[in-house]
Amino acid sequence: MKIHIISKIHCVVLLFTFTTLIGNGLSPTWAKECSYYNNASISKTTNQLPLWATNKLNTLGENYRISAEGRKRLLQVLLMAQHKQVSLSLLISKIEEGLAKKVPPQIIAQALLKEIDNYCYVRNLLKTFFSCAPEKLISNKVVKTIVDSLSLGLSRKELAQFIKSAPIAPLSMLAIAIENLALLKQIHFNPDMAKQIMFTGLRYKSFSSDWRYVAKIIALAKKRNLSDKQITKAALQILRHKQHLNKLMELLGFTSRNLQQNQFR
Repeated sequence: MKIHIISKIHCVVLLFTFTTLIGNGLSPTWAKECSYYNNASISKTTNQLPLWATNKLNTLGENYRISAEGRKRLLQVLLMAQHKQVSLSLLISKIEEGLAKKVPPQIIAQALLKEIDNYCYVRNLLKTFFSCAPEKLISNKVVKTIVDSLSLGLSRKELAQFIKSAPIAPLSMLAIAIENLALLKQIHFNPDMAKQIMFTGLRYKSFSSDWRYVAKIIALAKKRNLSDKQITKAALQILRHKQHLNKLMELLGFTSRNLQQNQFR
């Protein structure tokens, strides 16, 4: 029997960006900066972007028949992203995905402004709590994972409180914990138990890369009517012994066939 991961876990970050982030608004400082970029001429904007980015946007503009005003708005957002040192390729990918979903360019631009704001917030947050770590050790992958957790529904306040309280661990493990915390919030897993699982994984430094999928396993376990308490007890046992995620799956009653077919990735 093939097991499918519930759709809630597979939600697209872009969808959350377009529907929930827009309503949050931007800070007064950001509003002022946005005003500056709104007034920038399209030729000035184009000249300050890498050629590949300009060419890609031109191609998208032609393929999706974006108006001149829509193209200008998207270019202005990319100019701000470049100024804030946020990945242009990542944002262009989101622009392409949004256009494919027939989202208006102005809505895409507004959502991406919030995305850029989140990147700046997360980078500053990590620098605050990990001031002893050189900036080069705060990888783009870690920042992206944590930014995505905000798009998945974790609030800035929840994120800051979690990082402040979390046991000391490598940033890659912290990112895994934060991502799963956001996903567990989506499936309404007990928040205190979710934090207990994540803090234990960090304290024992048990979060190897395979643990990135623990929220998916928990979602399936809940679907099998296991209680949050039962799942938490099993997860804590495995994490304290620094065992592989497969051990948790076995403890929760998944079969060897499930493991061999790698159905949880």
